Amino acid sequence: MGYLPETIFLVLLTTSPIVACETNQIDLVREGREQRRARVAFTEALNLFAATPESPTAYAEFARRADELRPSLSSELASTIELRLAFLAMGPLRKGLKLSPSQQVTALATTVWSIALRVPVSEGESSNDYVERLCLDDGRLDCKRVGLESLASVIGAKVFRVIRDRAEFAYAKCRDCQKDPTYRRTLTDFRTLVVEVSATASHAISEAERNNRREANE
Repeated sequence: MGYLPETIFLVLLTTSPIVACETNQIDLVREGREQRRARVAFTEALNLFAATPESPTAYAEFARRADELRPSLSSELASTIELRLAFLAMGPLRKGLKLSPSQQVTALATTVWSIALRVPVSEGESSNDYVERLCLDDGRLDCKRVGLESLASVIGAKVFRVIRDRAEFAYAKCRDCQKDPTYRRTLTDFRTLVVEVSATASHAISEAERNNRREANE
């Protein structure tokens, strides 16, 4: 299975508008004190995530901090949050592909998956409990048709599609991004991953259905 090139992902953390635009074309004289503090805090949160760009926990913390700061950020910076959350989710998702299904659930369910699907984690809820609730609340996940080992493939494929759609939507609205070939290449690579993980999920569902029919006939 292909992966996003490491260099491309790291460039996303250091080039406009992901990081460099934090001070680009912002009139610091006119910027209010609260906005200035929020901008500094947001940049610090982004740089902290950049230290471990494939960590699901770091991504979840960055997303939490971004949501806290969003109301205080300048309109220019706040408008790019969705772009950042979409593109920066690709690192943890890519890393998750190297994990076993149970490890994916543990690492991603209450971090990247919950943020992508916009289904908050309940207080004290474990990764397995969260996945079970997802299956009960969303009949489109085909949870009943697959075993526990295949749930990571099914849910993961949906998350990949959600992130792809949000990244493409945010990219289309970002003129600066369209001038930077890094974004286009990253989207192209991520589309390839979406096709591959979706095929894996479809195979898991087909296998589960064959096993269910076999057991029913025995």
